Amino acid sequence: MGYVLRSLAKKKMRTSFTVLGISLAIALTMTMFSLSEGIDHSMRQMLDDRGIDLFVMPGSTTPILPNYAAMPFGHELADSMYANDDVIASAPRFTDIMYLMSSSSRISGITAVGIIPEREEYFGGYHLTDGQWFETDGDPFYETPKRFDVNASMIQGGEVPEFTQEIVVDPAVAQYFKIGVGDVVFMNRQLPVDKEELEVWVTTSVPFEVVGIQADNSGDQGNFLVWMHLSEAQFVAGKIGADPIHRIYLRTDPGTENDVKDWITSPNGLNQNLTVYTREDVYEQTSIFTSIFDNFALMVVWVTIGVSLIFIATIMMMAVRERSKEIGLLRVIGISRLTIMRFVVSESLLVSLMGLVVGMVLGKVMMEVLNVIVPMMFPAIPTGLTLFYSSIFVILRMVLLALLIGTLAGLVPALWSISIKPVEVVRSE
Repeated sequence: MGYVLRSLAKKKMRTSFTVLGISLAIALTMTMFSLSEGIDHSMRQMLDDRGIDLFVMPGSTTPILPNYAAMPFGHELADSMYANDDVIASAPRFTDIMYLMSSSSRISGITAVGIIPEREEYFGGYHLTDGQWFETDGDPFYETPKRFDVNASMIQGGEVPEFTQEIVVDPAVAQYFKIGVGDVVFMNRQLPVDKEELEVWVTTSVPFEVVGIQADNSGDQGNFLVWMHLSEAQFVAGKIGADPIHRIYLRTDPGTENDVKDWITSPNGLNQNLTVYTREDVYEQTSIFTSIFDNFALMVVWVTIGVSLIFIATIMMMAVRERSKEIGLLRVIGISRLTIMRFVVSESLLVSLMGLVVGMVLGKVMMEVLNVIVPMMFPAIPTGLTLFYSSIFVILRMVLLALLIGTLAGLVPALWSISIKPVEVVRSE
């Protein structure tokens, strides 16, 4: 080992560049593998924390991607599921793109999520940074027979007391629109064409009072999230007639989720062209999704191995050629070919392992930076989702990769080194 270390120390600059090249390759590969691990790990943790046993979706939709396919008669559908003895809680959700304007006259598209507030307590609850989680339980506007005849001016005039006008926003909305608890915002399903239409737009919009700021997005997907009472979200979206919803979360008695799933989808059950996913089904969907990143990561690995092998083998061959006389003299004094071969391979392995250590540090830094930057660039990513996560399996892969590169890259120079003939070295001296 002493001979190997002295050999590396003689060419500090070359050794440093070699280690840097390997470390960059390790960091890139580690980051690629950690992406699929992070999504899979975070999805499992998020689902376990929220306690959702079943996802009820329309048609052939999937719970891991945003969709706006709707199920009609949402309140009745959710209540009929709750009537099942094995169902502990049922939470319908309506999601749509709307436009929000604050007192600062900022207008932008947001994702509005219609819910029945108290039912969220069964599915991870809520985490507020300010205010409260709605002042009114239930969905009072849905119980109003005249809801089909209501218009925005009636709500603005206070003629519909059942319309709570309560809204909870996420921190991104609060920051962008410069609003806080107690502020009034206007919601509309359409965007004003120009400033001249703004006054008319306001008269056809629905005012809401911000009652709370939610610390995270509760797993909801969308850019700028707000939460409203279910029927009020439907009203603003202009879709109150068919009572549409986009998904239903169910919590069931332990061990009964598959029985409830079969009941919902069977001809003798609800059977309304619904797709039901258990938590394990969602895990499987996530794995299919993340396998795309794994396959891409494997492509990167093969390219990395090829480039790294050529790079290190070339450097090691240069080093061995420069020390050909030294190696020949070692052979003269009785050092075996196997020992010399071991010296060269050990040198290659040591450089590769140093690159591994530096690369894992760089990879960890890259992951932390990307975990901050990517959600800022793509707000639709659920809060709390750790995109890049280095599990023990990722670390083991990197160790094996470094050992493989170091061993293979050292073989060619090692084989060349044992071909050096001591007699020729003595003659040249």
